[in-house]
Amino acid sequence: MYMKTCQRCKKIAYGSCEFISWSCPSCSEDLTGGKAFVATSFKEQDVDMRKKRMKIYLTRCTIDKVV
Repeated sequence: MYMKTCQRCKKIAYGSCEFISWSCPSCSEDLTGGKAFVATSFKEQDVDMRKKRMKIYLTRCTIDKVV
């Protein structure tokens, strides 16, 4: 699933295809030329953030043991 942000009203529009005709559901602005991003759920973002934190923590622990 993809998402684009409307430049006029700043709301997010979602779609299943990156290369289709898009319009904002709130203000009907044409979003076809805008950049599409892959939409992720908050759960996916939370898991990614936990993995990054764990990687940083493990890296710090390894550096502390070496020094």
